[in-house]
Amino acid sequence: MSLQTNVTNWLNAYNEQPIQSSLNSDYIGSILDTNGQLHTGAEIYDPNTSLPYEIYDFN
Repeated sequence: MSLQTNVTNWLNAYNEQPIQSSLNSDYIGSILDTNGQLHTGAEIYDPNTSLPYEIYDFN
């Protein structure tokens, strides 16, 4: 994977345009997990982990 591809992927993952254009509150104070799902508030904790306070893996 080239440096340009890595930079492009990073920019896509952290693009703020959806926030600015739709004012989608899911993007604020949330995490985007590695499956592309947004989790907010208490939902950031993964119920499938052995530790009660382990959060989802995120980008």
